[in-house]
Parts: sequence; C-alpha cells; structure tokens
Amino acid sequence: MSKILVVDDNPQIIRLLSISLTKAGFNVLYAYNGKEGLELFQEQKPDIIISDIMMPNMDGIEFCMHIREGDVKPMVPFIFMTSVDSSDMEVKGYRAGADDYIQKPVEREELLKRVNKLLERQEKVDKIGANSAAAEKGLFGNLEEITIVEIIQLIHLNHRSGTLNMFNGEDVAHIFFQKGNMFRIEGAYGEGESALPIIVGIREGRFAFEAEKNSFSGIEKNIEAPTMSVLMEACRLFDESAK
Repeated sequence: MSKILVVDDNPQIIRLLSISLTKAGFNVLYAYNGKEGLELFQEQKPDIIISDIMMPNMDGIEFCMHIREGDVKPMVPFIFMTSVDSSDMEVKGYRAGADDYIQKPVEREELLKRVNKLLERQEKVDKIGANSAAAEKGLFGNLEEITIVEIIQLIHLNHRSGTLNMFNGEDVAHIFFQKGNMFRIEGAYGEGESALPIIVGIREGRFAFEAEKNSFSGIEKNIEAPTMSVLMEACRLFDESAK
C-alpha cells in the first residue's frame, strides 16, 4: 500500500483528501505545515507528497526545496495544490522541484489520475535504476520506454558522473553530469539550458549513459543553476509550447 503525505494548514482539506485517498487504497499521512511535513517525511518516507503552497512556519516552496536537497528520497513525486491562480506561483513551484501542480478545489478523479501517473513513473524509474545499479557499467535503452526527464532524475538521484548521449535519427545530443548535476548540454538541439525544453519533448530514439569516474577537466560549463530547477523549468516551457 503506497503512503501519501498530505500537507495543508486547512484541516477540512486534509480530511477531504484523506477520505478520498483512503477509499482509493492509499495509506494517508498528514501534517499542517512544511516543518511538520518535513519531520514526518524523514520519519515515514512516503511514496508521494501532496502539499499546499501558502502555509505558516514553513511554506510549500521551502518544504519542497528541503526535500529535493535532502538525502532521504530526494526524488519522491511531489504535487503542489493551491487556490492561488498565479502563473508566477506555478513557476516558483516547478523551480522548487515539484512534479505537478493542481488547483483547489481538487477534484477527486483528477487527483487520483495524477497520483497514479506519478507513482507509475516512479516505479518505472526505480526498476530501471535497480536493473542498472550495475550502472557502473553505464545505462542505456529506448526513449519509448523511459523519458529523458526520468533518466535525468535517475542520474541526479544516484549522484552519477558521466555523459548522457541521446540519439534521435541522425540527431545526437550530449548532457554532462558531475555527481548527479547537469553542467553542460551540447549537440543537435543547441547548447545549455535553452536546448533542454526541446530535448525533454523527444519520445523516440535511444540513450546511453557513459559513467565517468574522473573529473571533466577542460569541459566548459554552460549550465549553472541546480539540476532540478533547470529540468522543471524545461518541462514547463515544453508544456507551454505544446499547448
């Protein structure tokens, strides 16, 4: 039974979500602010988090950033929910490392759809990660089976160093990682952060991650921002362009 941590300062919302999620077969944990949520997360290690943004003591943005920067399941799926209809707030949420964003009032069917989608994605990523934990040898596969976003998350989660090569027909792109952090992108789709919104939308082709234990001396950085911030912003820009 998957564990879901719900964090919101409104007891009524927690009660309603708890009822819906429990009926759907989930084990629900809850907290009333980010500080309580962080303590409960570290103790219980839930499989997914659903959090409000505007809360006392520690808001959702700070809470999410603590999760992403921590050592306990830093890539746990994270959904923000808020009653504030603001594109700026949505951008802040994705930059903090959120996987999804949903408006209040939350409809049960829509919430369950998004929760199950993220849990399925995480299961697939965990499976590939386990299969390649011989990943000192590298990691490779087809983009029809796993997305570039999931691959980047897997490399980031496991603090791997090396080069992720992506092949789509005659187009080739390279993403360089140092201890799980992207520091350079180059190839057919451009260089740096501006190439990533194109790359995350590619669903066909092959990938191969070549592990590298030594430092990438002499290779110039063209990505400075934290990996998850860059990745989530790229996903947001891709989603906007696809509308």
